[in-house]
Amino acid sequence: MNRKLSFLLFFSIISVCIISYALSSVDMEIGGKSLRIDSYEKFNLTYVSITELNEVLKGEVSWNQLTKKGTWQFNGHELILSPFSPYIVVDTTVYNLVREIEFKKGTIYVPLETFKPILGRLVSQEISWGKKERKLSFNPSKMNILDIRASQKTNGILIEIFLSEPLEYHLFLGDSRWVNVNFYEGKLDTAFFSGRTIPKCITEIKAYQFDNAAQLSLKMAKGFDKHLEQMQSNPYCLQVSLEDTAKTAVAIQSSLQKENLEDNRIDVVVIDPGHGGEDLGAVGPSGLVEKDVTLDIAKKLSRYLREEKGLKVMLTRREDVFVALEERSRIANRAGGDIFISIHANSAPRKTATGFETFFLAQSKNDEARAVATLENASLQFEKPKEARKEISDLDFILLDMVQNEFLKESSELASIIQQELDRKSKRENRGVDQAEFVVLNKTYMPAILVEVAFISNKEEEKLLKKDSVRDEIAKSLYQSIKRFKQKYETKGKK
Repeated sequence: MNRKLSFLLFFSIISVCIISYALSSVDMEIGGKSLRIDSYEKFNLTYVSITELNEVLKGEVSWNQLTKKGTWQFNGHELILSPFSPYIVVDTTVYNLVREIEFKKGTIYVPLETFKPILGRLVSQEISWGKKERKLSFNPSKMNILDIRASQKTNGILIEIFLSEPLEYHLFLGDSRWVNVNFYEGKLDTAFFSGRTIPKCITEIKAYQFDNAAQLSLKMAKGFDKHLEQMQSNPYCLQVSLEDTAKTAVAIQSSLQKENLEDNRIDVVVIDPGHGGEDLGAVGPSGLVEKDVTLDIAKKLSRYLREEKGLKVMLTRREDVFVALEERSRIANRAGGDIFISIHANSAPRKTATGFETFFLAQSKNDEARAVATLENASLQFEKPKEARKEISDLDFILLDMVQNEFLKESSELASIIQQELDRKSKRENRGVDQAEFVVLNKTYMPAILVEVAFISNKEEEKLLKKDSVRDEIAKSLYQSIKRFKQKYETKGKK
């Protein structure tokens, strides 16, 4: 066999392998029945069809053309799925699948590896997945203590322990920051909980199984002087709130609220690092997380601004904590802020999208601006259940227009200056100034803008955002923008 023929044969074999891998399937076993469902590989994860899972679980899938969201109802639960977003809402609780949900040929696909624990909890079955064998098995669960989640709030920690049924329990706080919960007639997988990924707020998890009870012991990163507990249903869940009443996670400077900028002095700058805590924001192709990028840029900008004599700087968060969108504007107002800058990294379904842009608060004029606002307003899902699905009404916009009209011109000018300064240093696309309905800018009584410094969803721009030098360059550009804006308006006041 000559070399040319060997090469063609090798290439053909490889092509067949690639095609079969891309168009692979998963063998699914449930209730003693076997069936095969379509799948494909992406990000080293297996994506499976919600439509085919639904056929097995006998639910109902619907698609809202207006909101571009899918709803899946089965077994008494409701799931809201948004294509191109990693977030999924299950009975008002938000989960992060890490990688985005996809929409192909009229069907919604989810990453199996990260969706499997959620699905198992909803069907009250143990689900095993053998990636090598490509086999998904549903088995009756013997466990009634299913999972645990901990999230950091502005004033403490929220612990959620998920159950398959309501259980009697006893909670007691031990020495050295231990939180212990005994569940009577509780059954758990000690290996699962002991190997559970532990959030920053928990340093250790211990799980114990006894004859007639089970215990979870959690060692917190710091002590708390107050706790509240309640059992929730649909799904069954024990919620424990640990509160540090002496000190909140976000330090808020007490100050009288300024009515306007009549004195034309700019003394207080409020910097808002987007997202935080369980709200990761957008995630790049290689796993870079928006909340980390925005916090680092905000801290660098804060250091530059503090070098300016007579200028006070306030951050809405200094750590990896969740802060509600409206709380961010309240922080700015209580601090008597003169400028509010919210820092974000953009994301788009089109992975070639690139560049930077700055927004001010007003009704969107185009679909792209609406899409960006929808992405950033998704943080509402991490707030209280009633607020999670809250839409901005016409009345809301009448009120915010009354608040922002006075600062509309200043906000627009600040946005223009920021675009100019970013354009001086960056070779990336200048996408210009736009306007949209950002909740975080609503009710801020000062010039307020939201800047998208780059597209973290773009592979090349994600690489740039990983570089400390690039983040520092962005912070310097924002610093120069604030200096120019400050000089312009303070000089105008002297005339």
